[in-house]
Amino acid sequence: MICEECKKNIAVRDNKCEECLSKNLLKIRQGKYYFQGQAFKKNSWYRKMANYLSFEDKGVRLRRTPDEIRIEYIRTFVLKNIKKTTFLMLILPCILFLLVSFILLLGTHFYQFDANYLNLNQIIFLRFLGLMFLLLGALLLIKIIIFQDKVIMLGTDKRVKMKHITKEQYYQVLEVFKK
Repeated sequence: MICEECKKNIAVRDNKCEECLSKNLLKIRQGKYYFQGQAFKKNSWYRKMANYLSFEDKGVRLRRTPDEIRIEYIRTFVLKNIKKTTFLMLILPCILFLLVSFILLLGTHFYQFDANYLNLNQIIFLRFLGLMFLLLGALLLIKIIIFQDKVIMLGTDKRVKMKHITKEQYYQVLEVFKK
């Protein structure tokens, strides 16, 4: 177990921290997070930590100041959430789209002369698919490199929302936790 106040490891049999006498203990067992009598899966815990943020037109702010969890701890999980979700929702699809497009475009180029494998209509269709995947991959690549967008996973267990955040909003998230 980990004490949320002083970040000290505590024996599982103890119900409070010896050092700071806090009862805000986080137990991590077999990939599940146990906090205040509730069990959370890893993604649910990430979403719970990210729900302390409020994304508005004016900027990003803390929705409420949590009494039971320290701000530094929330910051680490929010940054892990952004890193993991950005990889899964932007970078990985970009790589897969570009890879599939190159396979389709190069594959149709090599097999266009062999009449046993593909006919002309199939070659045209596969090249069209390759160009569409190339376009989608290029759009995601522009979003990643030029605009430097990121994605954060928000919501509850029943409703999950992936929010694309701009570079400015990401820096506002970092500023919120510095205060």
